[in-house]
Amino acid sequence: MAEGKDLWIAVDPGKTCGWSLWKGNKVLKTGQSNSLALFRLIEETDVKFVVYERFILRASAAKAMVGNEFGTVQTIGVLKYICKRKGIPCIGQTPAQRTFFTNDRLKEMGVYEKGKPHAMDSVRHGLYYLAFTKKAISIDGN
Repeated sequence: MAEGKDLWIAVDPGKTCGWSLWKGNKVLKTGQSNSLALFRLIEETDVKFVVYERFILRASAAKAMVGNEFGTVQTIGVLKYICKRKGIPCIGQTPAQRTFFTNDRLKEMGVYEKGKPHAMDSVRHGLYYLAFTKKAISIDGN
C-alpha cells in the first residue's frame, strides 16, 4: 500500500466502514468496506494519524439499544488499538462535525463520489479536521 510521511486516513466506522486516504490536504482514494478490510488498510499503510467518527450514545436512544452488541464501538476499539500499537494519534470527532460539509459543498470542492455515502462521511470528517482543527484549508473558497 501507499507510503509517505504525509499520509493519513479518515474513517466513518460502522457495519459498512467508510474511509478516505489523504496525502496532506488532498484525498487520494476513498472506499467502503467491512471492518476487517479497514483494519488491514490501516495496518498496511504508513500513515501519520487516523481521524474517526466517535460513537456517542444519547439518552434518547439508549432504551432502543438494549441488547445491541455495539459493533461500531467494537470497530472503534480495534481502530484505537491498531493506532496505539503503531504509535500514531487516533483523533475522534463527533458525528455532528461532519454535517458542515454537505453533498453540495463536497460537489463544489470536487470531491463528491455518488453511491459511496460512508466514504463521503469519512471525507467530511477529513475536511472538518483540515478546516477547523488544523486550519490548513479555507472553507470560503479563497
